[in-house]
Amino acid sequence: MVGYLLYPLLAVTLLWVAAFAYFFFSQQKDKTALTSKNVLMIASIVFLIALFVCVPLHLRNQYNAEEFFVQPLCFYPMLASILALIVAIGLYLLARLNKKFAKEAKWMVIGVVIAAMVTTFVCLIVYYNREIAPYEDYESVNSTWLFVGAAVIVAILAVVSALFGKKSNPKSETRSVTFAAVSVALSFALSYIRLFRLPQGGSITLVSLLPLMLYSQMFGVRKGVVAGIVFGLLSAIQDPWILHPAQFLLDYPLAFGCIGLTGLFTQQGIKNKKGVVLFAAGAVLAVTMRYLSHVLSGIFAFSMYAAEGYGAVAWGFLYNTFAFADMAIALAVGVLMLLNTSFRKIVNQVTVSNVAPLTPVVATEDATVSAEEVAVSETDPSDK
Repeated sequence: MVGYLLYPLLAVTLLWVAAFAYFFFSQQKDKTALTSKNVLMIASIVFLIALFVCVPLHLRNQYNAEEFFVQPLCFYPMLASILALIVAIGLYLLARLNKKFAKEAKWMVIGVVIAAMVTTFVCLIVYYNREIAPYEDYESVNSTWLFVGAAVIVAILAVVSALFGKKSNPKSETRSVTFAAVSVALSFALSYIRLFRLPQGGSITLVSLLPLMLYSQMFGVRKGVVAGIVFGLLSAIQDPWILHPAQFLLDYPLAFGCIGLTGLFTQQGIKNKKGVVLFAAGAVLAVTMRYLSHVLSGIFAFSMYAAEGYGAVAWGFLYNTFAFADMAIALAVGVLMLLNTSFRKIVNQVTVSNVAPLTPVVATEDATVSAEEVAVSETDPSDK
């Protein structure tokens, strides 16, 4: 069953990794830079096509096997929204090959995302009122506090993104969308490699959060939050436990949107080992916010599932500690990768080139170099 999605995506991942490597090794050569960018975008489009084909096949099998805690009223609109989003992103990447239509394509993607969220949320409201609210077993679901909790998380993400999200270089727009699409796809594929799965939703995976964390580091909090929200929508159809519209927001798009806060402390790049520590601090903050989002859902939506001897609050805090175990695996691998000077320079190269306005020129005694080169070349003395 897993082969319907995991194996094809892993195969296409190898294609994208090859294109990614070719892009970075050739971008310094003027004659091949444009070609390498096109190769990277085309590989990403192939990635999206693989998602479009494999996701419905895999989910159909899971749904027929009655592994979903969700009704057709929600499942099919959610699936249609995800497929529409994949198509929209693919069309946007194609449009970037012809910049004449890039602006229109950008607004099309934004429109599809908004329409998908609204459609899914409306269906969830109908589902809750029809299938959940009438039953006494779910009397403990507290709609008021669920909506309040969701509003608080939304406010925090909005304020942090507005105050601390870096302005991006317009010239990096194609790169950011391309990386976002692939980061989400990689995280989604890795999320199927579960080391442990909990009975009422939630699992410990093999570094599924790492691509989103690195994306937030390279492209900033704002875009990181958006990528996390898209991944949350995918997760909602992968392993859905949905009782209430606000609980859906707390457990899926908002919880994973919080992962976009990872790059909060290192938005100018990771120049040395101290920067790696700051990256880790950002990851801990991001996952703590994700944990709190899950806790709010657990207390006010799933209290009826509390283990014997535990109250709703205690069980909500205890049950959702799986988020930290999931983080520990991703963070350990991420830190090891960033401690490698060569990998860190690649990450910094993307990070600095994404900053707006364009990097200024810095004068030196021997020559004039760009600030980007200065940032990329700076390393901790201990690295040498």
